[in-house]
Amino acid sequence: MSETQLSRWYDQLWNNANEDAIDELMDESAIIHGLETDGAKKGPQAFKPFYHNFRQGFPSVTIKLEPIFSTGEFEAAHCVVSAETRDGKKVNFTGLSIAKFNNGKLVEGWNAFDFHTMQKQLEDTMASHSNQPK
Repeated sequence: MSETQLSRWYDQLWNNANEDAIDELMDESAIIHGLETDGAKKGPQAFKPFYHNFRQGFPSVTIKLEPIFSTGEFEAAHCVVSAETRDGKKVNFTGLSIAKFNNGKLVEGWNAFDFHTMQKQLEDTMASHSNQPK
């Protein structure tokens, strides 16, 4: 399958940890839905704090898109996320991403990721470590 704009976004930004892709691939006035971003800001200014926060907690991230649907300026993907914290805790969760592109730039994005499952996996890992004999 050929590379789509959405797959390029995920590959560059998340799988390759290329933060410069935010400025390169996101429109200055892009609107982001479904992520903890500053609603008073738009574009990279709104998205970068979320990106930095997530990367700080999970320096290792891989996101596999399956399948990708593309119709005109809209693209949608089911995302399978694997990530690891600095101290080796691993999480796996899924989500949906829908994006609108104009002139090769992300202008609006809708996100629905299962952060509850991610948080539960982190809590379960912490609980299992605290129950181990010392």
